[in-house]
Amino acid sequence: MQKIKDIEKDQAGIILCDLIPKQFDGKDEFDRSRKFMKHGPELKIRRLHSLADAEKEERLPVELRREAFGSLANRAYPGYSTKPFLRPDKRTRRFSLGENCAGTQLYCYASHFNEEIVIKPYDDAKRSGREGAKIAAKIPSRTLGKDPYEFMVYSVPIEDGPEKLALAWHVWTTHSCRKKQWNIRYNFEDAKEDSEQISLCSHEVAAYLAIMEYYKDEQSNALPADMNPFAVPSQQDVDFYKKLCNQCLIIRMDQKAAKDIETALSPTLEGRLSMQKVEKLFGRKPRKLYGADTEILLFGSIYVNNKRKARGFPDEDPFVPKIPLLDYLW
Repeated sequence: MQKIKDIEKDQAGIILCDLIPKQFDGKDEFDRSRKFMKHGPELKIRRLHSLADAEKEERLPVELRREAFGSLANRAYPGYSTKPFLRPDKRTRRFSLGENCAGTQLYCYASHFNEEIVIKPYDDAKRSGREGAKIAAKIPSRTLGKDPYEFMVYSVPIEDGPEKLALAWHVWTTHSCRKKQWNIRYNFEDAKEDSEQISLCSHEVAAYLAIMEYYKDEQSNALPADMNPFAVPSQQDVDFYKKLCNQCLIIRMDQKAAKDIETALSPTLEGRLSMQKVEKLFGRKPRKLYGADTEILLFGSIYVNNKRKARGFPDEDPFVPKIPLLDYLW
């Protein structure tokens, strides 16, 4: 992890590792990545089972995530999840750290480059406090020339009542981009939970961040931000994520082979290997990171952070913003 964090702006890194657990086989590496993201064991944020449980739970979602992130058993997670408990729709909500980073980037870019995110709340009804606000969102597409995405966001907590945590765990939208349309999933036959889950994508993350901004600026209401179910990255997390996306390639190999190659590499070659030399040295071209690779490395960064804090290093909590999002350097 530290080697990736130490990559300078004019450098790139090649990861020599098989990050995806071996039980997730597939016809190729992309297929393995998809299987892991669909069926890997997600990190479960503390499960609540009733409104009485929620009323006793005084911690905010960010604190419940901190508890879960602080006790990672390993590095290989495809995301984290919450479980609704109040309404008939109790499908697991699944969140990806990579999508959270991408959504935060989209929100920031839209604000900086005048690609307006439009938020229109429907929250006048008296029941909106108990059932959550219904909010129309219009999010710009990252594809040049493509129309913006328009969808509804449901179950946004806007009143400080006993249902607020239940509403945060129940958030859902009508959004259906290509990534969500083709996220077809069947659970294993002996699994306890149903196959269908709601996976939240970067467009929905950007929409929720804009909703937080709207309620804070227009109504002086911080509750949507306090009950935010999305783990928002800090600047340090953003810096690491950018390096994974823009400065890292990967070649799948076992640890022994990777060690042998690292030992054989002359220090004089490090930092100035051409792609032709890389292909000749490793026997194949390195590839860009897939979603599973990025997710595992983001969780791996949290895992290493936990180890460092246990040894007394004053590292900051991951995925907890320290400065306003619009001040981030992308």
